[in-house]
Amino acid sequence: MRYLMLATLALAACSGDTDTTVPTDTSETDGTTETGTTTSAPTFQAVYDDVLKPSCAVAGCHSAGSGNGMELTDSGAYAALVNAPSGVAAGEVLVIPNDADGSYLIKKLEGAAGILGTEMPPPFGGQDADDIQMIRDWIDAGANP
Repeated sequence: MRYLMLATLALAACSGDTDTTVPTDTSETDGTTETGTTTSAPTFQAVYDDVLKPSCAVAGCHSAGSGNGMELTDSGAYAALVNAPSGVAAGEVLVIPNDADGSYLIKKLEGAAGILGTEMPPPFGGQDADDIQMIRDWIDAGANP
């Protein structure tokens, strides 16, 4: 019996199946997934195409000629948001690179206490949580163009 156990262990070792590592979830601390692959922040183009253009840059809201003070056009959206002062809340900056919590855009999207006007998008806010997280991730990664 002892020889049978040793033979079984030897065969297992020879089969190359010696990987005993267990993937760990380190996504909360170092930006990797459960499998150890690195996650990357969304690009501004992805944020614009997936969230801003269909939800914000629409007729009557922040489209060209909307007359509300901020246009989120294809060519001007980045400049209208990043390091740009809020047009309604003195002292607030719409997007502060690396600081989603301090960015007025996030406050408006999440309906934070103390915002002026309504939560975005109107009339009652309710932007999809995954969309808001995408914007947060982009901002916290530096809000690069």
